[in-house]
Amino acid sequence: MGKGFTVYIDMPDTGQATKLAKIVRNLGGDVHLGATDEITPDVVVATPGRAAKLEKKRVWGRAGPAVIAWAEIGSVDVRSLLKLRVCALLDPSSKEEEISETLERVISDLRVQGTELDELREMEVRYREISTIIRLSLEIGIELDVSRVLEMIVQQISRDLGYEIVSIMLLDEESRYLTIKAARGLGDNIIKSARVELGKGVSGIVAQTGDPLLIRDIENDVRFQKLKSHGRYSSKSLICVPLKVGDRVIGVLNGNNKKTKGDLGSHDLRLLSVFATQASVSIERARLYRSLELQAEEVKKAYERLQELDRVKSDFITNVSHEFRTPVTVMLGYLEILKGSLTDNDQIEKVDIALESALKLSAFVEDST
Repeated sequence: MGKGFTVYIDMPDTGQATKLAKIVRNLGGDVHLGATDEITPDVVVATPGRAAKLEKKRVWGRAGPAVIAWAEIGSVDVRSLLKLRVCALLDPSSKEEEISETLERVISDLRVQGTELDELREMEVRYREISTIIRLSLEIGIELDVSRVLEMIVQQISRDLGYEIVSIMLLDEESRYLTIKAARGLGDNIIKSARVELGKGVSGIVAQTGDPLLIRDIENDVRFQKLKSHGRYSSKSLICVPLKVGDRVIGVLNGNNKKTKGDLGSHDLRLLSVFATQASVSIERARLYRSLELQAEEVKKAYERLQELDRVKSDFITNVSHEFRTPVTVMLGYLEILKGSLTDNDQIEKVDIALESALKLSAFVEDST
C-alpha cells in the first residue's frame, strides 16, 4: 500500500458522509461515496446494515477491505459485527479527532499487514526458488554421463526456471574457444556453427573475467553495439553466467526470453548464478568420471597387451628350449664318451668344465619347458 489510501463511504446520511469524507481527505486519502466493485478500497465505512449487504454480495471477494461500522455503540450486536469483518466502530457522535485517530490506526494496521504480507509472499517465492534449485541439483548430481548432464541442465532451466532460450558453452582450454554443447530454443545451424573466442562477445568476456553479466538492452549497450536480437528474442535483455570449478572457468551458461515475456533483472541473475554453481560441479564430476573411465580403458588395454607379450615370450622360450633339448643331450653324451677316453688329467679337467656348462644349459632348457 502506498502513501495514499482509498475509503468507500456508504451511509444514508449525506451530511455525515460529507463530514467523514472531509476527514479522510485531510488524512491524505481518496474518497468514494457509495459502494462499487470497480476498485477494491482499503477501508469501507458503512452502517451495519449496508456492510451486511456488501458482505452478502461478496462485492470484493474474500480478501476484502477493512470495515469500520458507523453506528451508535449501544445499538449493535458485537457478534454480528465480527461476522462482517468489522475492525473498528465509529459512533456518529464521535468528534473529528476521534474519527481521525480511528482511521489512522486502521490504515496503519493495514500498512503493517500489507508489509508483512509482501514479506511472506517474497519468502514464499524465495522458498520455491531454493526448493527448485535443490531439486534440480539433486537430479543432475546423480548423473555421470557428460552429455546427459548438459542436456538435463538446459532442460531444467527451460522447464523450471522459465527460460525459452538456454545454452551451455564449454571452453576448449587448448584452442581457447567456446562452443555450444547443449541448448534449448536455438536452431541446429546456430548450435553447430557457434564458436566464440575467449574475451570476445558476451560469452567470451564472461568466460575470461569469470564474472556474471546481466545486459538489460543488448542493442543499446555500448559494450556490445554490434550484437542484435534479430527478432529471435521477445526481450532484449540477456544473462550470461560463468561455469566455474574453484577459480577455473570451464564454460558459460546463457539465458534469454523468460516465458513471462518480461525483461530479465538482478534477481534472475542471482538465481541463475546459484544454479550455475551447482551445475558446474555436476559437469566437472561427470567429466572427471569420463576421464577415469578412459584411463581405466587404457590400463585394461595395456594389461591385455602385456598378457599377449607374456604369452609370446613363453611361446618363444618353449620353442627355443625344444630346439635346444636334442643338441644339448647329444653334446652331453659326446662329452661323457670323450671324458671316458682321456687319460691326461689336464684334458679331463677341461672336459669337466664343458660338462658342467652343458649340464647348466640342460637344466635351463628343462626349466623353460
